[in-house]
Amino acid sequence: MDETHGWVLKVGGIRAIDPELVRPAYERLGLFRTAFNQCEQELAQMTDTREPLQGVRTNRPIGAEYQKSFDFAVLYALSRQFMVLAATPELIGTDLAGQHVALCLSGMMSISQALRMLLEPESASQLILERPRVPFYDPVHEKILQPFRLSPDYLNSLVNQTTLDHPFPQPLVDQAKLLANSQYSFKNIWMSGMNVLVWKASTFIKC
Repeated sequence: MDETHGWVLKVGGIRAIDPELVRPAYERLGLFRTAFNQCEQELAQMTDTREPLQGVRTNRPIGAEYQKSFDFAVLYALSRQFMVLAATPELIGTDLAGQHVALCLSGMMSISQALRMLLEPESASQLILERPRVPFYDPVHEKILQPFRLSPDYLNSLVNQTTLDHPFPQPLVDQAKLLANSQYSFKNIWMSGMNVLVWKASTFIKC
């Protein structure tokens, strides 16, 4: 929990998990088992291998080539189980070690895409992420990605309805309205406003 977003789920990374430690959860928790099996089925189709993560059900060790996929499946299944027991989070965060699971939980990436990236890291350059279904904290760019986009119509209506009582910034708002109505991008509106602000400040300093 935090004061700004309420219930926050932060997904950390787990590496080289021992299948024997996971087996009790797999046998007793139905949702955990369902989520884990879903990951295994996706991996089996991808690699043309029958039960590639069967170590969770047997005494066979997980193959080295599937260890990262096994770690992903366990963390994904644990997170799904926890979200049902707690509540749907208002924000999903992660460190870089748990980013694949967090991206799947937020709806930005599918399970098959995450497993593909773990097996073939070079495939990441071709991946196009979806908008999140739940607000997602991006640890790389240090910003929160929202489930919605700001449409040009909304920006235009927002700018056109803005008025300021103070005389100094009002010209900036007026110019922003003109630029918005002329279909400039929000970046151009912002940069143009900043240029006017710098010019006004430099004129004031010279005086």
